[in-house]
Amino acid sequence: MNILLSTEPTEVVLGLVYWILIILGIIILVKFFQIAKDVRSIKENIEEIKATPQKQKLADTIKNTIKTDDEKQDKIMLFFNECSQLYKRCNSKEEFESKVEDIIAKYNKKGDFDYSTLKSGLWEQYKQL
Repeated sequence: MNILLSTEPTEVVLGLVYWILIILGIIILVKFFQIAKDVRSIKENIEEIKATPQKQKLADTIKNTIKTDDEKQDKIMLFFNECSQLYKRCNSKEEFESKVEDIIAKYNKKGDFDYSTLKSGLWEQYKQL
């Protein structure tokens, strides 16, 4: 008996359930491929960081200052991104270091981490990137 062409209510419901399961299986398969692509991208980024000593040093600095708190991690990454943007705008080390103090003061107001510990060597790290 063909379930898809049946007029029995239970068989029609079973047929719909089978089709829904098939569609969900296809969706899950697509998601797995997306996850594999994301993992591959993350792996390439990690290998790129490991290949560049200065990027590795910056990554180690971030890693050493971060425990497992994702919110702290995001704030520290924002701090480094802001410092990176500042570096691109500054013409001298003195100008950069004076303006970094303002960024550090802004982030230290939040009180969740002492950002002044990240100041040492920032100019040199960004200079070599």
